[in-house]
Amino acid sequence: MTLDSCKFFVINFKPGGEGFPHYIDKEYTPELPTFNIHTALPELTVFCDHYTLRTTVDNLAGDYYPLDDLASDEMLSLCSALSVDYFNVPLSIELSDGREVSKHYNLFYLKKYLSIIDKDKSEYEIDDFITDDETVYYSKINRFIIKENLCDHLFFCTDIGKPVCSSDFKERFTKQGLVGIDFMAIDNNYKYDEWDN
Repeated sequence: MTLDSCKFFVINFKPGGEGFPHYIDKEYTPELPTFNIHTALPELTVFCDHYTLRTTVDNLAGDYYPLDDLASDEMLSLCSALSVDYFNVPLSIELSDGREVSKHYNLFYLKKYLSIIDKDKSEYEIDDFITDDETVYYSKINRFIIKENLCDHLFFCTDIGKPVCSSDFKERFTKQGLVGIDFMAIDNNYKYDEWDN
């Protein structure tokens, strides 16, 4: 199935209110492996089977924290239903006030990294300060035209360094009552500036 190329959305965390902190102070036991999420995931074998997260926040209520690589079991179920390529590691979470979290959370990483920009039809500027033999880094995208024949519902978009989803994912996320993120359409009004993101 080919998805409508006009209906893809950039996913951003939506902070504000109890359980949706702007920043989550995190201490993992054991320590997480060190890697650059924008480049690629490390070998999955370097992760342990379970982690404990200690944090200074007193509540978590969202289903997806893309900046913190956290997702609820409900988010995992949605991803599985749409055949999203991801991996997760179960978490125990210790909040600052000792209360239990209302949802069960996991470390959550997207395994599929895609460049979706049609370079021939889009208007953009390349970042000359970052050099890489395999990856193009964009400083600005003033007109973002998506390649044809995309068939993934959720993936890490290397063009902008953020998760991107299909309209089907967005609709199901909202319909199932999942919370914690905003969806920004990649349409004629969408512009990317690395210094504003």
